[in-house]
Amino acid sequence: MRFSTEGFLDAVIEEVESRYSVDPEKVFTLSWSSSGPAAYAAALTEGSKITGSFVAMSVFKPDQLPSLKGAKGKAFYLLHSPDDFIPIRMAEDAEKQLSEKRAEVCLQTYEGGARLEGRCLWQHARRHRLAGEPPQQATQTQAQEEVAAWGHGRREPEEYGSGRARHRRSSTKSVA
Repeated sequence: MRFSTEGFLDAVIEEVESRYSVDPEKVFTLSWSSSGPAAYAAALTEGSKITGSFVAMSVFKPDQLPSLKGAKGKAFYLLHSPDDFIPIRMAEDAEKQLSEKRAEVCLQTYEGGARLEGRCLWQHARRHRLAGEPPQQATQTQAQEEVAAWGHGRREPEEYGSGRARHRRSSTKSVA
């Protein structure tokens, strides 16, 4: 059986919804590098239940995606390093073009290329989003310290916001 990535994600969402109560405003994808185009495509597809995407260090090629009109009202958190081999202009183009289509987009930059660990990236984005704070530029050292704190049990997930925190979309842009 063959199916598209978007079709697979729709099936996953339906399966999860059949077993759990899902807040339809909090259906996000998390993508890194080569999975970014699939996250963009899934969020932009007409009728998609995906309300936003966290896209880290990825390309943005709108000519290979569904219409950007599908971005309206969705949230995109973009994380990219000017030191990454993928040009920063791709993330900047994504920010500009998705924002023009009335998506809520936050582009955050950090130093150090593609060497951050996934858990650190997700928690960093989640912490700022749940707290409603504007993102700040993270350094490689800060990110490594955060990962080390997790690995040594000195930091618990609750420090990043509880399940009681309300999701707030923000159009805040970093000025890194």
